[in-house]
Amino acid sequence: MVTPDDSPTGERPGASPSTPTTSSSAPPMSRSSSSSSSSSSISGEVVRGTLTARRLPPHTDDDPSRYIPPMEHLEAPDNELAKMMRTKDMAERGRAEVLLSLMMESANIRQATALQDLPELQNATIAYRMPTSLALRRRGGEGEVVGEEEEEEEEKRVQKWKKKKFELKVQEETMTPEAAQAAADKAIAELGNLDFGAEISKLPEEIEGTGKWKGKGKEVATDSGDAGAVGLDMDMDVDAGADADAEDEVVEMDLSRGVEESRKRARDANAGESSGSSKTAAKSLVQGEEEEEEIPTHELGPAPDLWPAPISEEEAHALDEEDMTGGVYTFESMSLTPDIALGVLESVPTESPQRPVAHHILSNAYQQEFRTTGHTPTLNSALHHAQIAVSLLAPPRRMRAIAVMNLCEIFNLRYIHTNDVSNLSAAIKMLSRTVEAGYDGPLRPLVFRFLSRLHGYRYDALHGTDDLDRCIAVAGELISVMERSNRRVPGLNIAQLHFDLGERLRDHGDLDKAIERFELAAALSEDNINLRAEALGARVDTMFLRDKNDTVAVIAALQSGVEALPASHPQAANMRKNLESLLSVRKGDDISDLQAQVEEGGGDIETLCKLSRSLLTRYYRLRDIKDLNNAVEPAEIAMAATEREDKEYANRVGLFAHVLHTRYERLGERADLDRSIELWELAVEATEGEDQRTARTNMSQSLYLRHKHESGGVVDLERALLLAQQAFEGMEKGEQEYAGRLLNLANCYTGRFRLHGTKGDIDTGISRMRQALEASAEEGSSANRPGIMGNLSAQLLLRWQTFRESKDITECIEYAERSLKETSDRSPHFAERLLNLAAMLDNRGRPEDLERAVRLARVALNGIPQGHRIEAGTRAVLARYVQKLYSGAEGLNAAVEAGEKAVAAAEAGHPDRAPIFGNLAATYRERYERLGNVLDLHRAVETGYVAAAHCKESTAMKGRFLSELSESLSTRFRRIGGKDDMAMAVKTAREALDCTPVNHQERAERLIELCQRFVERFKAEGVEEDLLNAITLGNLCLDKTPKEDPDHSRRLLVVADALHLRHTTYGIFWNDLDRALIMTQNALILYRGGRITPPEIRHRMGKLLRSLYRRSREISDISKAIGWLEAAATEIDDELPVRADILDDLARCYLIRYQALNNKGPDGEYSFVTFRDLWEMTLAPPLARIRAGRRLCDVLEKSGKWSEAADIFEKCVELMPRVSPPSLAREDQQAQLKLLFGIPTRAANAVLTAGYGAERALRVLEMGRGIMMAFIINCRSETTDLQAAHPELYAEFNSLRRELDSTAGLSAKRTNLADGLELEELGAGSVSARRKRAAEQLDEVLAKIRSLEGFDNFLLLPTGAEMRKMAEKGPIVVYASGIRRCDAIIVTTDEIKSVNLPKWEIKEAVEKTVGLGEDVVRGTVNTYAQRNKKMNNALKWLWDVAVEPVLAALGIDGTETVMPHVWWVGSGPLSFSAFHAAGTHTAGSTQNTISRVISSYTPTIKALTYARGMRPPTLPHGSPNVLLVTMPTTPDESDLYGVEQEASCITEIAGADSTTRLTHPTANEVLDQLASHSVIHFACHGISSPSNPSASALLLRAKDGTQDKLTVQTISDANTTNAQVAYLSACSTAENSAVQLADENIHLAAAFILAGFRNVLGTLWESNDEACVDVAGRFYSGLFVEGVDSGVAMHRAVVELRKRKPQKVLMWAPFIHTGA
Repeated sequence: MVTPDDSPTGERPGASPSTPTTSSSAPPMSRSSSSSSSSSSISGEVVRGTLTARRLPPHTDDDPSRYIPPMEHLEAPDNELAKMMRTKDMAERGRAEVLLSLMMESANIRQATALQDLPELQNATIAYRMPTSLALRRRGGEGEVVGEEEEEEEEKRVQKWKKKKFELKVQEETMTPEAAQAAADKAIAELGNLDFGAEISKLPEEIEGTGKWKGKGKEVATDSGDAGAVGLDMDMDVDAGADADAEDEVVEMDLSRGVEESRKRARDANAGESSGSSKTAAKSLVQGEEEEEEIPTHELGPAPDLWPAPISEEEAHALDEEDMTGGVYTFESMSLTPDIALGVLESVPTESPQRPVAHHILSNAYQQEFRTTGHTPTLNSALHHAQIAVSLLAPPRRMRAIAVMNLCEIFNLRYIHTNDVSNLSAAIKMLSRTVEAGYDGPLRPLVFRFLSRLHGYRYDALHGTDDLDRCIAVAGELISVMERSNRRVPGLNIAQLHFDLGERLRDHGDLDKAIERFELAAALSEDNINLRAEALGARVDTMFLRDKNDTVAVIAALQSGVEALPASHPQAANMRKNLESLLSVRKGDDISDLQAQVEEGGGDIETLCKLSRSLLTRYYRLRDIKDLNNAVEPAEIAMAATEREDKEYANRVGLFAHVLHTRYERLGERADLDRSIELWELAVEATEGEDQRTARTNMSQSLYLRHKHESGGVVDLERALLLAQQAFEGMEKGEQEYAGRLLNLANCYTGRFRLHGTKGDIDTGISRMRQALEASAEEGSSANRPGIMGNLSAQLLLRWQTFRESKDITECIEYAERSLKETSDRSPHFAERLLNLAAMLDNRGRPEDLERAVRLARVALNGIPQGHRIEAGTRAVLARYVQKLYSGAEGLNAAVEAGEKAVAAAEAGHPDRAPIFGNLAATYRERYERLGNVLDLHRAVETGYVAAAHCKESTAMKGRFLSELSESLSTRFRRIGGKDDMAMAVKTAREALDCTPVNHQERAERLIELCQRFVERFKAEGVEEDLLNAITLGNLCLDKTPKEDPDHSRRLLVVADALHLRHTTYGIFWNDLDRALIMTQNALILYRGGRITPPEIRHRMGKLLRSLYRRSREISDISKAIGWLEAAATEIDDELPVRADILDDLARCYLIRYQALNNKGPDGEYSFVTFRDLWEMTLAPPLARIRAGRRLCDVLEKSGKWSEAADIFEKCVELMPRVSPPSLAREDQQAQLKLLFGIPTRAANAVLTAGYGAERALRVLEMGRGIMMAFIINCRSETTDLQAAHPELYAEFNSLRRELDSTAGLSAKRTNLADGLELEELGAGSVSARRKRAAEQLDEVLAKIRSLEGFDNFLLLPTGAEMRKMAEKGPIVVYASGIRRCDAIIVTTDEIKSVNLPKWEIKEAVEKTVGLGEDVVRGTVNTYAQRNKKMNNALKWLWDVAVEPVLAALGIDGTETVMPHVWWVGSGPLSFSAFHAAGTHTAGSTQNTISRVISSYTPTIKALTYARGMRPPTLPHGSPNVLLVTMPTTPDESDLYGVEQEASCITEIAGADSTTRLTHPTANEVLDQLASHSVIHFACHGISSPSNPSASALLLRAKDGTQDKLTVQTISDANTTNAQVAYLSACSTAENSAVQLADENIHLAAAFILAGFRNVLGTLWESNDEACVDVAGRFYSGLFVEGVDSGVAMHRAVVELRKRKPQKVLMWAPFIHTGA
């Protein structure tokens, strides 16, 4: 097996067949035509389910903390096993590992029992690895790598124990789950009695390989050769021996037969794929053999500038003369071989004006060689030299036009060769610019001709109407120019130009103009009889499209065409045949006599029936829906007028049923089909014998149709099959209806196979269909032979899709071709058979097949009448083909456009509505994965919901749509992080599995999808059962997956991911890593395409090898990981967002190797460059970019490159709102923002260090802090300027923000959901969907508004001037407290400046702020003195370090006549600081804040602007209108004895008439009163939730007497109109308790600001009941009696309380003012 060269020195592996060749300066990030890979040294068998390695690498212990699994039963601090796992005593830890492995195995068994509702597990038994003994393995040796340095003695002791390792000695034993559980419990009990320490101490240093040791009477073998990790394997009664032999054969074949055999196998298995993956697979399999390398293509370099500056006319003329007379360009030079042409190029000096002409000659030579050989590198060389020629030939030089045409022809060839539409776009751009530049040379007509054709080709590819319009316009202009000049242009035929233009006009729908062009083409092509015939035929066809209801004109055109052509010409014969047919049909179309009879009332019942039949017949020919609708009424009247006893009753019932059935097929109205089935049932009852058989057949067909298109379910299908069997029973071969009834019977068997997946059904269906086809050839048969062939081809395709027998796909295409060939292009079934053949070709998957499939689908679409039932389905099919055929953004956009047209055509009730919406949902998701637009994800979920909801019964089809919906939800969770998406993704995946029958061909796919969802949820939430579920389901899936299945590789990877995850989470399962490595290797060996790519497999292998390194500490392992990841990064498309994950892992691996080699070697630089590449990926998820940016800044800061660091950090901050969009539930927003903690302050520090100024640093802080708050403020801010200037845009903006504001509370309730979620909540009309859509649309509207003059800063950050204006009432101090420095940014009316705080040390800062913890502010009376002392020390530190320097900079020293008012804004560690109480509080001291300034707080300056702008600055005159909310007693909390006194005091001050009191209210009762009171006072308990600060709450009482909560979330959602002051006399109402969300300021005080209150009074920690009463009374006296502002009133109240005992800071310091 070839692996990268191990490089103990840390240098990159050298160039070899197995490793990429790169420069020494940077890792290889650009795509390369040659692929390369690395592989693990693990060898193993290709497996299904259980995987056994032939050779496993040794296990090495890691740091003990890695082995502490996050399981609930281990997290309790008093748990003995948890203590054992944490100990450094290796004997104790060894014992704990054994016990833990048994406990995990026990959980595994339990989980298998928990999944027993799965049919696959009903008869399964557990192959349990029964622990029989304990083995001791001695690991010796040199080269043992240890983790971090420890003290010398401790290191020796650890090393000593690392030489011994406890393992379970196991043997396989199959038993029931109950017996296995009992065995595990018994083993745990026995091993629990074993005294490890005592027994180990008796061991000598060296242990013989066959030695024994005794432990508590048990003999334990030291030979650990059979030891392994315990695990769960499911025995599904599979012939294990046979499978093992087959798997051995696969591996042996690849290992022993050499490179060529491996390459051939891989090529055969990957038909249509590039050979790169095959070579890589071979390289990873064959060791010690050199692979024959391809000759490398010349490095072509970047494309040159194609638009050089023009030269003068004189200079151009001279050069043109030289080109034509003495230059290298001759007629013969255009037929040179590349070798000779290269010699010509080399002979021309570089500076010679003939040099570009030589490049053109060489380009032409390469082009001609490509046309002969089809060798891609030659085409690339042709392109390269053509670009050089064009870049050097300056206009108006004549050779430039020739070179441009040559270049565009090469682009066209590349398009034909690769189907990449971007080549057409490049050619169109080149020619368009040439025309626009005013080129008027002799080649101008040819340029126009080529440009028109290129637009036509792109229209054919993407179906964009702009291209069709441009194609027609350019062609029309060309013809006009040629007709005006009246001269012939070599290479252009005017008649052909008219004909081509006619075809494009017909495509455009301009049929009259198209007919004119065809007539001109015919008239001008006298010397070209074939062109003339083609033009006359096209004229007739177009006239038929235009005049299908008036055949006179068409007949006249046919007659004139026959006369104009020689009688022997094939087109003339065809026209004569069509003329005869049309004349015959015309006679049958005349139903005027019948209509007149009916209208005059003279028609009898038979006349009505004849009229209905005639209208139906004409509908079949003309496809006019009016005829079909008109046929319904006479048939219905005739049936109603016929008595049941009448012998014609059954016939008339059948006629009405047939008309309704036909109309359903056209329009898809369910009511028509239901009524048709009821009528056929009447016909069955009214008939007998052959007539009854016919009625049963027709009823069977209608039931089958309802089952197929309307999710009719099992009942309709079983009835259809029974009726088909009854209709066919007793028939003899040769009867007229024999073939038709066999056809119907075959379809029913096929339908049952689709439902249940039983192979016998599809085999029977195909057998019956073959019999029908054979019978249809017999004379007298009424069967539709082309229809039978079409059905047979569809059956063969279905069997091929399921069982992959190659003969089936070949045969199905043959029958589809024959079916189409025997169907007239005017048949109503022609379009369906075109689509049938297209489907066969698409499934075979060859590039040429797909191109043809697209063409067939487009022809079908053009031939389908608008509104026909299959129109929508055809558009959906076309969308899928376009997406497959044309790579890149253009193809995806075209597919979405086609899919949206299909959805528009599929109105409610359409039979194909579910698959049409399902296809569009998948396309939206795939476009998101390519382009990264989150709005596509929301659309994918919404349309996916429609598809699933349309299926009323649990069928496999519904399972398919639920599966796609689950994938979209999972993708959205990974991008945005909404927990409800993850919960619903798991739920829909489980429902999809339940909808899919056990034997259905898609059952394995549903199993692996649910497995993947469990893995994803485990990563997000860490629930142990999810991981165990995933492993069990993964093994079940692999048992059902044949190795030749295209998705086998992907399924192997999913199971490998689950095993890898268990290894990394519960480190003792080291065997899981080995199994995952082998599975991933097998995924590459067995790669057959499917929904995964080789780069993704290599990415997984790299991650696994990284984990192997962490276990082994072998440098070679991390080097191999890097090799795999480099190959993946090289091969993956640069534009795919998934590339970000690969780059992230690669950069981390470089960093790991760099650190492992003591920070030596180039890996540090490689890591930096790779992170930079990730940072520059604009399509990467924002969180991935931010993480990469943070890594880059780590290096840049250490290198002193502060300007670069500041720029990157600032862009990171700009990305932060995209990581936590408002469409998320609030708790999910918090979870995302926790990942970004510290970035805004680091960014501000970098900006200041770089010298960019305080104002820019402040804007960065404002942008990155209070993100959730900022969005709510934007939704509620005044926007009168926009309303006045742009009322329409304002209306759109206002509607969206009201939608978001009104649904915020409802959306927030969708957190922590699982089974409570319903599918309906994903629909477009649901609150969640509306909110997500509105959030994305709001971004677009804001972008429009900000593009308007004068609105560039609309709802963005306050400008510098606006921030200075906010300082009119007093300075604003904003802290940027980072790791390396801390600055205070001071905003005054005059300036924005920064003050560096030199005493700042981050370690001390954390200790004095966050590090104080709850133990200081909460505790008993006995600890009060100690806690108060700690707080005093912290406040003194705060004064010295952060406050006193700021006041000094402001010139505040306490001597001011009027005490200044300062607004404080903390960040980082200082978010938790009490700035108002900083300083020394001994008697008489003024070295403190409260003695010098009045203090207020604000979360951000934007919040301060909002608070001041929403309400008048003073309370209204007269009644203050106070609401008192009091809770003297609270369920489950202590009584508040001071509440009554507090309430009485406030009532006395405010006046009883002005006060409303709510005692023990509910949260809703309080919310109902908010809008009608200007002041609200709470006297109650408060709680602060560190884990979820949005759940922090004021405690109230529910109706039932239990505790009720008024939470931060609920208050934030309120939007009051009369609010002024909110006084929160409760504990911790302004406490910033969530450390990682400190910059968001999520607490009760901030919530009331958002609710519209200008001023909020709260507490930073627990407050004393007596102090609360005192401060509240003094505050309201100041507010209502003295008439001072809220901030001043609170300051005075706290000062008075402080006077009692200044040093009791815990008593007086918690009270603060927040707001205006």
